[in-house]
This record gives sequence, C-alpha cells and structure tokens, in this order.
Amino acid sequence: MFSVDAAHNGPPASGHGGISAGLLSSFVAERANGVVVRLQSPVPLATAMAAVTGDDGSVTAYAGDTAVAVARPLSEPLVVEAFPVLSTSDVEAAAAAWWRDRDAFNPFPTCFGCGTARTDGWRLSPGPVPDAGLNAAAWTARFDAAVPVWAPWAVLDCTQVGPVIEVSTPPAGLLTGEIALRSVQPVIDGAAYVAVSRRTGVSGKKVFTESVLLDAGNEPVAYARATWFVLPSY
Repeated sequence: MFSVDAAHNGPPASGHGGISAGLLSSFVAERANGVVVRLQSPVPLATAMAAVTGDDGSVTAYAGDTAVAVARPLSEPLVVEAFPVLSTSDVEAAAAAWWRDRDAFNPFPTCFGCGTARTDGWRLSPGPVPDAGLNAAAWTARFDAAVPVWAPWAVLDCTQVGPVIEVSTPPAGLLTGEIALRSVQPVIDGAAYVAVSRRTGVSGKKVFTESVLLDAGNEPVAYARATWFVLPSY
C-alpha cells in the first residue's frame, strides 16, 4: 500500500504526476533499464492505494476498484539524445522567463513542483532558454532525510511541462499521460542540479518531451521521457 501526500498535488485535487509515478515505480522489481508509468485516472491524495504486481512484472495502483496507474519495467535502457551544456546565465534566463511570462497561464499554479502560487513547494521555473529550443530549471535537493525515490521523477516531470505550455493555448489543462525514467546515479541531499528538457513532437492533443537531470559537473543523474495531453481545461 502507498499514498500520495496531500501536499504533493499537481492539479489542485490530484497527485503530482511525477511523484505519483515515482512512488509506484518503487514497487517494480527490475528497474535497471528504467520504468514507464501510465497514469490512467486522477491520482487521489492522502488515499491508500494497493500496488498489485502482475505476472509480467507490471504493477498496477488501485484506489478501491479503480486502476489509477500502471508501471512497467523497460526492456531496454532509456536513453535520450545528448543535451548541450548550459551556462548559469542560461538557466537564470529560463527562470526569469518563467516568472515573467508563465505565471499568467500556468494551468496549475498550486502544483507542488512548479506552482507559482506555492510557498511550500519547490517553485521550479522550467522556462525557455533563449534561442536554444530548450527549457531548464535549477533545483537543490533539500530533504534533511533520506531522498525519496520520487525526487528525480518530480523534477523531470515539471521540467518537461515548459515545452508543453509553449504549444498549448492558455488556459489549458496539461496532464502527464505517461512518463518513463531511468536513474543512473542517486540524488544527493543538499546537492544542486539542473534539469533540461525539450519537445520532441506533437500529435493532435499529445505532446512528447524528453529531459535529463544533471549534477554540478554536468553528469547525468536521470533521464526521462513523457507523453502529455493538452485539454481545453481541467
């Protein structure tokens, strides 16, 4: 059994996509190549969910009789094409753009990860890097305890929302439909990181993105890919 803390919302009344996916991923036995999680319905907050393992190694989260999400191990290692190295000024410019231009139409201003209205969240700022076709956000891991398994999932989920917002018509509802992640080194409490993302395609209401979490030496910590749904509202 597991639950998503009431403070860890994405949309106002449901679980943050990355946190929810990361929690469920911990129940997958084989995670070396990465795990892909498909979110099938809004994740309830502060609600006990059962994690049921299937014969194929998949794990389904159930809230009562409702299948909320399914996690599966990847058969091949998740990789993304290399990202260019960004300077500190590039990341600062991305943050400035997020606060200047995104606050008016961020669909989920109370999101734990990137919500501009939260004072108790991470306040990630995945704005566009000027003239780069990338989005980036700085993040410092601050837990004062064991780093939760969902930490890289949450950072890379919110960082990938930037490229989605740029092709949506505000105000819109942006939902993480599927996210896959592979960790290559642990997140260290107190360490500073940069997450970088880009859009890889658009098909109807679907937007496809990929991202990487980098440490202070520009070494990868985790890779992720996501499929988003752009809705008229949420």
